[in-house]
Amino acid sequence: MAKETTVRARIDESLKQEAEEILHQLGLTTSQAINLYFSQIILRRGMPFDVRLPEETAEKS
Repeated sequence: MAKETTVRARIDESLKQEAEEILHQLGLTTSQAINLYFSQIILRRGMPFDVRLPEETAEKS
């Protein structure tokens, strides 16, 4: 697959650093991880994980 475009996003620096440390341990670059993420969105025709509101842990009074 030819690299034809650039994706730019602004994220928290510490989030990026922590994620890149994990990706490095997995042997992946940030670009490879983003390509995997986008591929999963296409394969699943949606987000590759649940996106929902958190469940209430205590009943409202």
